[in-house]
Amino acid sequence: MSIERFLLTNFVANLMLLAVSTRAVGRVTPWRVLCAALLGTLYALFAYASKKAWPRSPACALGCLIAMCLVACPPGSLRKRARLCASLAVCSGLA
Repeated sequence: MSIERFLLTNFVANLMLLAVSTRAVGRVTPWRVLCAALLGTLYALFAYASKKAWPRSPACALGCLIAMCLVACPPGSLRKRARLCASLAVCSGLA
């Protein structure tokens, strides 16, 4: 698989998971969802291209997931952000 196809597939998957999860939580801001999907794609590129093992560790993946949630969810309730993180973790298979 080419790197372009990998990145496009990853971006679309991130975008769809974030769109569904943010809609389930409540408010959806499209530009925030796009930025969070881009953040996840950049992480995937870094983990794919890096020769080190730590970017592919579960702790680093969980950190990226939390960062994506903070970017995607508008400022507000901590409970909504926690629900978004749990929803993304279940959908992405981290849980």
